[in-house]
Amino acid sequence: MDEALELARAKDTKERMAGVERLHQLLGASRKSLSSSEVAALVDCCMDLLKDNNFRVSQGALQALASATVLSGDLLKLHFNALVPAVV
Repeated sequence: MDEALELARAKDTKERMAGVERLHQLLGASRKSLSSSEVAALVDCCMDLLKDNNFRVSQGALQALASATVLSGDLLKLHFNALVPAVV
C-alpha cells in the first residue's frame, strides 16, 4: 500500500490517478484490517487528493476511503472531523 500512496502523491496527474486506482484496487481486494498507521497514512494522502483540481482524482480518493471504512473498523472514526471539511 505504501507504493500506491507514494504514487498518489506524485505531481503528475496521470501518476496520481494511477495511484488512486491502485489504492482502490488494493483496499477492495484486501481482507485484512488496516492498522492505525495505515489508516493515518491513507487519510493524510486522501486529504490532499480531495483538494485536487482533477475531479477523477478526488472521486478516486473518496472511493478509496469508502473501501477503507470496511477494513478500518473504528480507526477511521478518529479522523472523521478532519475528513468532513475536506469532502465538503
